[in-house]
Amino acid sequence: MIKKLRRKIHNIKFYEEKKRFLLFSVLLVFALFFSFYLFQRAYAYYQSHATLNIKVDKAIYLLESSKMNFNIDSNGIIPSDDEFVYSFSISNYKDDLHSDIDIEYDLVITTTTNLPITLKLYRNTNYTDAGASSILSEREIKQDVDGSWYYIYKVDGTYEMKYSDDVMDYYTLVVDFPKIYSTSLIYADAIENIEVSISSRQIV
Repeated sequence: MIKKLRRKIHNIKFYEEKKRFLLFSVLLVFALFFSFYLFQRAYAYYQSHATLNIKVDKAIYLLESSKMNFNIDSNGIIPSDDEFVYSFSISNYKDDLHSDIDIEYDLVITTTTNLPITLKLYRNTNYTDAGASSILSEREIKQDVDGSWYYIYKVDGTYEMKYSDDVMDYYTLVVDFPKIYSTSLIYADAIENIEVSISSRQIV
């Protein structure tokens, strides 16, 4: 292949024709590499987003630096062999509105200690996929000024949203309340509060 190319260049008699041929060859190689790069990015985005099977229960829009909270509807959490699944999304755009700053954000989940539940949180993945792992750190227990106790779950890491891109992160919260507690009267009328806090700020 290289020998044929050299012979072809050698057989071109005029300098201008050789220059145009070399320039065309360089541009063609560059276009091929650039197309391959774009294909890889598009395929990676498809793999990480299009294959998600998530029905979003709550949508959060980070259009500027802010802090916001929302509660998970935990009324339906009862002792069961099945897990309780809640989903939400966080994005830097909504319809025609788009954040005009680079944003980073982090998550904290706070629960009361009324029920013996365990939590797992997954980001941009189906929680049922092999190898999917929770991004929550070990919970900490804290007491407020009123003497009430809370569990604090922090997310490992801070996530970025560049203003030049439309970014949407999908989260799945999985709550486990084992069925063995169904025979205990202690939790018969207990209600658990689950609050998700999102803190976002401009990247400087």
